[in-house]
Amino acid sequence: VPSTVFSQASDRITLLDNFGTFEKGESIFVFGSLANVLPDAFLIMQIINPNGDLCQIQQLVPLSNGLFITEPIPLKGKVCAITGEYEIRIFYGDYSTQSYFSVSNSIYAEPTGSEYFDLAVQLVSDKINSIGEKTNENLDDYSTKLQSISDSVSSITILELEELYIDLWESYFIEDELFDIKPSFRTSVTSALDSTSKLVEDGKMSFDVAQSIDRVIFSSIFYYEIGDTNTGVDKLNDVFVSLTNVDPIKVEAHKALSFQELEETLLNLMTKNFSLMSRDVKEELAFIFARGTGPVYSAELNDLVELLTQSRYLDIISRKDSPLFNLVQNEWETTKSSLMNKDTIEKLLEPKDKVAKLYETALLLRELENVDRFIASDAENNSELANLIKPEWD
Repeated sequence: VPSTVFSQASDRITLLDNFGTFEKGESIFVFGSLANVLPDAFLIMQIINPNGDLCQIQQLVPLSNGLFITEPIPLKGKVCAITGEYEIRIFYGDYSTQSYFSVSNSIYAEPTGSEYFDLAVQLVSDKINSIGEKTNENLDDYSTKLQSISDSVSSITILELEELYIDLWESYFIEDELFDIKPSFRTSVTSALDSTSKLVEDGKMSFDVAQSIDRVIFSSIFYYEIGDTNTGVDKLNDVFVSLTNVDPIKVEAHKALSFQELEETLLNLMTKNFSLMSRDVKEELAFIFARGTGPVYSAELNDLVELLTQSRYLDIISRKDSPLFNLVQNEWETTKSSLMNKDTIEKLLEPKDKVAKLYETALLLRELENVDRFIASDAENNSELANLIKPEWD
């Protein structure tokens, strides 16, 4: 579980977890925040092993406040348990960042069932003692219940200890107690609790719903503290899903550019060598601006800016040497040749819907660029995600 930070690249994407050295078989997770949240944008997380192979890829939806967390990532198998330095890559919109961690030769010894039990009993006992010292409350009922659970071990004992631990947090929430949580998990927990409180404060979530979400957060603490990283992180992922459902990222209506913005943008685009505009189209555009009739053609000029902006991105994609982009590249070359022969703005805009679809397809392919390599990894040791989508991908 993360310990020391090595690298942080972008002020737009901040990784709040710290990464250090792990043993083979351990599980890690990535937690961070975004400076700006974009509508309809996914965050892509990749982990590259020392051989340059893709160990893990996840597509995430951040919270409306920019926080994000990955699912647990087990450092197991031929791809993800190689000794050496691994690179974490995060992509969001046009921004990216990276960090690093190492996997040692040591093999992680997962606690046995009895060890989980002992750790859970100790965790609850310490919690009772800590609350008693801070509040001077009589917690004999909790101590008696703990003793009863410990004396009658069964298949649901861990669940009973979990419930008791959650009740203690809920009944005696002491903010200072958060500092007792392992540092590698503390920031993600406190951020989740703060997010829930803010939604209640803003009137977006009822107290009852917030209370139920907080109980899942306390449950995640319980499992993480006894060494069950996978369950702890899974439960915190459940919390993030609940928060996203309550407060989804708003998709803002497309804002039309002002006349001044249109003029500046189009004049700039007219001077570019890659411009799709023929001489006739440029002359028509110059005539519109010279006569000051731009506002009359506001809708057409906004569409023109969008078309030219999308075409720039498609030009970049067309230079990619990847079979994944072949279909888009071929379609774009044909469409581009046709566009460059248009002699009026009206005719140039006729295929704008087709260009928009090609642009959307190119964005999707950018997200999937490394999927083929990911799925091509050894199936026996690949992640469940890769094996799940392999039949459809083939």
